[in-house]
Amino acid sequence: MSESESWFVTSFARGLSVLRAFGPHTPQLKLSEVAKSANMSRAAARRFLKTLEALGYVGSQNDRFYLRAKVLELGFAYLSSMDFQELAKPYLDEIARQAGGSSCISVLDDGEVVFVARAVAEQRIRLVANIGSRYPAYAVSMGRAILANLPPAELDRYCARVRFKPLTEYTISSVDQLRTVLAAERARGWYGCKDETRIGVTAIAVPIFDEQGQARAAVNLNLSGQFSDPEQVADLYLASLRDCAAHLSRALTLNLIPVSV
Repeated sequence: MSESESWFVTSFARGLSVLRAFGPHTPQLKLSEVAKSANMSRAAARRFLKTLEALGYVGSQNDRFYLRAKVLELGFAYLSSMDFQELAKPYLDEIARQAGGSSCISVLDDGEVVFVARAVAEQRIRLVANIGSRYPAYAVSMGRAILANLPPAELDRYCARVRFKPLTEYTISSVDQLRTVLAAERARGWYGCKDETRIGVTAIAVPIFDEQGQARAAVNLNLSGQFSDPEQVADLYLASLRDCAAHLSRALTLNLIPVSV
């Protein structure tokens, strides 16, 4: 592709190069580092960064810049497309069918989980909102599966910003409580919620990792009525959730489902 083409928008391409400067090994960068990586002057890099910051895609702390979760919106259209749903659908359908509940996949965006795929057992009470629906990450199993596997600095930023809102009397209500739960569930290897978003709903979840070992998404199972203990749900269905997560993790490694930029 030639930049001399009449349709080529150089400023847009340069803005994308600023976003691409960040990555698993460069999560926070100084202005000079962004300028060097994007091959532009410090003044130009600063203009692009400040524009992206004003739009919510970039944050800054002291003299360093970092990507905010809003960059995931750039990939949400693809995640909600038939290609992604078709990739996950057989696994979600089977989990929902086996358990008689709903199975969903979500990603983290600005402190909330966003549903990007789902399956619901036929003729059952619907336990999940539509694709694109949002819930506080601290209150749902998928959110905690992602939060517990964030780099420490990212989790610290989340904890510094989060404002707790009780969805039920059982919803997590403090940073100390959240950190304790995250540590225990990470050691256990799966994440559970009971009555935290709606009384009578029990859920378990596992993270979906990319090739760098970062949790980019999570898959869960929601049940109501017959199950009141996440441990009981895990005994029966955790293996199926892990199979789904492993399949999608392989797809992430092959760049078949881009969940970030």
